[in-house]
Amino acid sequence: MLAPGLSPEPAGYPVWRGAIPLSALAGRPRELELLRGAWVTLGFPGGHGIFYLIPSGDRCRGEGDRLLAYAIYGRPPASSGAGADPGPYVRELAREHFPERVLREGPTVGAALERYADERTAAGAHLLELGRRMGRAQVDEAPDWAAMGQGEVDAWFRGVLAGTRHHPYARPATGG
Repeated sequence: MLAPGLSPEPAGYPVWRGAIPLSALAGRPRELELLRGAWVTLGFPGGHGIFYLIPSGDRCRGEGDRLLAYAIYGRPPASSGAGADPGPYVRELAREHFPERVLREGPTVGAALERYADERTAAGAHLLELGRRMGRAQVDEAPDWAAMGQGEVDAWFRGVLAGTRHHPYARPATGG
């Protein structure tokens, strides 16, 4: 209704979504405790996964009525075709890049979680700083949006991002 001449344009990458019973985390109290109070995002080369709890139905009476929802954004598999089952590809992404791998390889859960934190801390710090930089530019130091045309907004945003990486695994952006 607001922009009748516009139509959606595909992003060029898929998202795999789903929800599984919370009982899938049985025996994983640390992960469950983290999810009870947070939305968890895990980055990997070429994408990221988001995990959070949702009610399982109209009346959520307790934790047994909740589901673990997920969305995994990433590059499509090279062998993808119409109607191809994405399950094996998505499971491989999880095995390779999500904490399951370090939990299997670690001698103890504590050691595995330390290794995972070591691997992810730099990328997490980068994303945190990028978010803060964008927040400062768009909130604390917001320009006079109404006085700017599209070209000025584009130039302003290039300046905000100049010298930064927009993805934790990419090289720094150039230009400004």
